[in-house]
Amino acid sequence: MMGKNPRRSFLLCTVSLFFCACSLFDNSVIEQQRAEIESLRQDAEQLRQETEALRQQTAQQAQQNTACNRAFSDFDAARKATEDTDAAAYYKAGLGICPDDDVAHYELGEVYLRLDQTDAALAEFKEAVRINPKFSRAQRQLDKHQGAASAPPP
Repeated sequence: MMGKNPRRSFLLCTVSLFFCACSLFDNSVIEQQRAEIESLRQDAEQLRQETEALRQQTAQQAQQNTACNRAFSDFDAARKATEDTDAAAYYKAGLGICPDDDVAHYELGEVYLRLDQTDAALAEFKEAVRINPKFSRAQRQLDKHQGAASAPPP
């Protein structure tokens, strides 16, 4: 049969080789590549979301820094005030703009102590320590005056 029609034999042989090659090319390779592509898409989406979260966090931090920079003029005025009631008002105004300034809370606590408002002072020292747990001066004031606030007056 092969000898009679060499062209037909060649064609049959070529077709046979083609089908053999197709059977060697397994669909599992394609599926594996699809899975890798999907995994890369998910990774890219996660990176996009993380980038967006960082961008928003950076913008929020910039806004907070701007607000705190405005509050520093109030804190400076409080330090320069000759009357403790004025100083307290300036600190409160500044903390209304920049509530996470641990030093301002501490300094307002000191003002409240001078005004004999121990409970208010303790609240400010607690807030300073909450914001900055390593703020040792605020912690010492808190420890020193905590018992005094709960003791009845003589």
